[in-house]
Amino acid sequence: MGVTGQGAWIVLVPVKELGAAKTRLAVPHRERVALAMAVDTVSAAAAATLVRAVVVITDDPRALAALALAGAPGTPVTVLPDAPRAGLNSALRHAAEVAAARFPDAGLAALAGDLPALRPAELDRALAAAAAVGGRAFVADAAGAGTVLLCATSGVGLGPAFGRDSRDAHAGSGASDLTSALGTEVAGLRRDVDTPSDLWAAAALGLGPQARQATTPDQATVRRWSVGTGGDAVRDDGSLVELPPDAVTAAGPRLLRPGQRVRLESDGGRVRRVTLLTL
Repeated sequence: MGVTGQGAWIVLVPVKELGAAKTRLAVPHRERVALAMAVDTVSAAAAATLVRAVVVITDDPRALAALALAGAPGTPVTVLPDAPRAGLNSALRHAAEVAAARFPDAGLAALAGDLPALRPAELDRALAAAAAVGGRAFVADAAGAGTVLLCATSGVGLGPAFGRDSRDAHAGSGASDLTSALGTEVAGLRRDVDTPSDLWAAAALGLGPQARQATTPDQATVRRWSVGTGGDAVRDDGSLVELPPDAVTAAGPRLLRPGQRVRLESDGGRVRRVTLLTL
């Protein structure tokens, strides 16, 4: 549950349209994984003790629906449309103006939306450090060149300069670099995800529930199958799932046998593709 009054923070989380998000993340269901990471990030931020509210900036309809439900008791999540539609920094400036007008006594913190290993306590440590130094402060990503968190205490302009080499840009603009002082205590906060290796590193720290589910292979055992009419299978979690005939023929094998192990790829709750685990 977030705090109120002086010392409270409003966290701003930009979420790119999912169709254009994480293009270097070569994993199945890339858009689903991108959304799952955003939900875990927002949920962790909302659960941090020092966070009063979370403001998400996005134009993606799926993200709008999912992230509005990612709040915690006493810490609401507000989803804003990306009114400027002129890039990340413009979106953050827009959100900062809205948040500052609504919460004039709170600090503002721009947080990367791809932090599936983030823990609320890590964000609290970083926000407390930012409050202690005052003004503007930031935390660099694990690679050391980017920025995962940019903070500005109440009454101070946020001045976002995200993009290539944003660590240098934020340091050059006068913001305090909190990275070394926080060290390994904020490993999940610093682990943003752009590539498969980033995702593996985040998984080693422990993914949030949504990202863990989105990146776990959906496997099942065929229960019955008939050409032309399809069949069904029992997922590893015990649930029963329908196997449409077109999902099987699209994947290559035309015949399935009861007891065969298969991998499922779904879209909107319907299985679109079935592949044999032995292939």
